[in-house]
Amino acid sequence: MIFSLLRKALLLTALLLAMAVPVLGEPRTLVITDELQLGLADSFMAEGEYYRAITEYKKFLYFFPDADQTAYVQLQIGMAYYHGGECAQAIKIFATVRQHYPSEQFSTAAFYEGVCRNRLKDPQLARDNFERVVASDPGANQSADALAGVSLTALDLGDWAGSRQALERLAGGYPETSQGKAAQDALPLVKDAEVRPRKSLLAAGAMSAIVPGSGYIYTERYRDGLMSFLVNGLFIAGTVVAIDHENYPAAALIGGAGLPFYLGNIYGSANAANKWNMNIALELRKELALRLNFNF
Repeated sequence: MIFSLLRKALLLTALLLAMAVPVLGEPRTLVITDELQLGLADSFMAEGEYYRAITEYKKFLYFFPDADQTAYVQLQIGMAYYHGGECAQAIKIFATVRQHYPSEQFSTAAFYEGVCRNRLKDPQLARDNFERVVASDPGANQSADALAGVSLTALDLGDWAGSRQALERLAGGYPETSQGKAAQDALPLVKDAEVRPRKSLLAAGAMSAIVPGSGYIYTERYRDGLMSFLVNGLFIAGTVVAIDHENYPAAALIGGAGLPFYLGNIYGSANAANKWNMNIALELRKELALRLNFNF
């Protein structure tokens, strides 16, 4: 911390010293070099002062529009937005770098654009960006991580085969890396989950339509199944008794009051089956993210 503060102080001092000492009656001038301006911006970035870093990087682009470091500076602005939690803004910058500066910055820009899109719950575009990293430069530092991202976003899209294939590519293409070894160990998990029996939404709903609560039992939500059976049973029994006593207004009233519970029992059972299936993917995704150390 002390070293960083000293560094900032020196940079600011250098900027002040760059001011030419005016002769009496002459206008003052300020000379700022690209090295000083970039150094100040990088210093704020290193300290986690992301919005101040963005300001200084933008000043660099204004003062030195034709500098060789333009692609790097644009990328750093995107990274500052990313670290600052502004993913929507970061995506715009990363897309600009990716489209207009196809250089050594491309892989990093495409990778973090994918990370941001994943954070914004857009797994398809996230997957596309991760694939761009691998396609553009298989040897890039982010390529192994990008394949891990492909596997995870494929799960989000319900593409189990795509998730498994991405792990196979990762294990085969980067066998000596930590991600490659983790992918090899994780492959059996994906294969097991891929063939694990799923619950049928239609079967769950139909079962509860015939015997209220039985669809919940099918999805192993026993408490919900029992409550649904008892509540609907009471309404059905009350309706039947009223009809048996030829008290049709009461039968209509009880039956009408019980109808939403009956329909909710059918819908709830189908939803429980859907959640059962989704939980298989969610649990696997958490385990894969942990094993692949995908914590971006």
